[in-house]
Amino acid sequence: FVLTDVGQTTAVTVSDHWHDATWRALEWVTMVLALGHGGLGLDALLRRAPWAPGVRTATRIAGAAVVASLAVAASVVVLTYR
Repeated sequence: FVLTDVGQTTAVTVSDHWHDATWRALEWVTMVLALGHGGLGLDALLRRAPWAPGVRTATRIAGAAVVASLAVAASVVVLTYR
């Protein structure tokens, strides 16, 4: 899939790629996996935080909500891009 030097990538290159369903699917999978990876790392960090259990739980829920919101936003962008 890598056709040119990454340093030569421009907005036009990305726009051209996103007009192909395969590239869109690849970008979506990459974004969702990256968000999942980051979310799991954040949750592991927050699980060990030295806060009161209620604060720790609320913070974990807020972190999960932020990650889920970003995943939804990324999905909307990928699915509605023209």
